[in-house]
Amino acid sequence: MKKILLTLVIFSFVLAVSTNAQALIIPGLYNTGVNDSGVELSIGSVDNHYALVVPPTGSSAPAYAINNHPAWAVAPAGSEWIGPLNGNSVGTDGVYFYTTTFDLTGLDYTTASISGKWAADNDVNLFLNDIDTGLGVVGFATLTSFNLTSGFQAGVNTLKYRVDNYYNSGHANPTSLLISGLSGTADANAVPEPASMLLFGTGLVGAVLRRRRK
Repeated sequence: MKKILLTLVIFSFVLAVSTNAQALIIPGLYNTGVNDSGVELSIGSVDNHYALVVPPTGSSAPAYAINNHPAWAVAPAGSEWIGPLNGNSVGTDGVYFYTTTFDLTGLDYTTASISGKWAADNDVNLFLNDIDTGLGVVGFATLTSFNLTSGFQAGVNTLKYRVDNYYNSGHANPTSLLISGLSGTADANAVPEPASMLLFGTGLVGAVLRRRRK
């Protein structure tokens, strides 16, 4: 009898959890070079969604929406290339870090998934919460798709794009980052309502007891 009751309680909990789970859009994910409404910024405007750390000092600086270099892929609607300088982004050789955050509070982080397309001058690698995801791409002439399905944590998460501007005999040369079509989903936190779960479990247990009395 005890085993039956325990099984029913566990079943009622699992059923209540599974019925509450549903995929929701992850808020706070923005393409490069857009405002809070997802509209492209005017060239030279600061992208407030991406924090930038520049070489060689490792100092913080604004990331700007910049002109599309002739050698770069055309930025799709709803995105712009961004870089460390106003206009055509000429930077020193070295590594640039573009960082953005999003919040998974109220969502089941174990079910989170993020995808998009990217390109960079000269290459880009993706870190999630300061851990290398192993995702990266070299080149700026075309956009490449990426998909991230693990490494998320509860609450605030950080995406860090590591862009390497190759050495050019000490001369300044263009560097930039383009993220387009960035979106993600995660299930709602699968927490059953206590009252509903209790009523459901009690009903099942009561049914078993009535059957045994008969």
